[in-house]
Amino acid sequence: MTAEWAKDLPVISRSKMSPDRTGTVESAFIHAQDLLNAVRRLYDAGYFIEDLSVVDTSDGFLVVYHFDHYTAPGRIALRVLVSHETPEVPSISGVFSGADWHERECHDFFGVIFTGHPN
Repeated sequence: MTAEWAKDLPVISRSKMSPDRTGTVESAFIHAQDLLNAVRRLYDAGYFIEDLSVVDTSDGFLVVYHFDHYTAPGRIALRVLVSHETPEVPSISGVFSGADWHERECHDFFGVIFTGHPN
């Protein structure tokens, strides 16, 4: 059964995870252009951002976002893969202000550009 926040959300792949092994209940790979839609849905469903990070892989930069919920715990990971040549994803700091610092750090360390970032 798909969570309400994820219904009709275009995804590359979605996986149910084992929380006792991974700390995450669900993981979804999405396209950069679908990120803001997914993040707004999580916000509306009462989730908060825990962190975001970047992994430099041979296929590009993997931007990983972790979200959780205060009253219905269940960590969710969103993953966006962007090319080394065009390392851009939209900033989510307009939805989750706590992402501001994380996005600046990821930009400083990896050069990923968070389009629309206020700083």
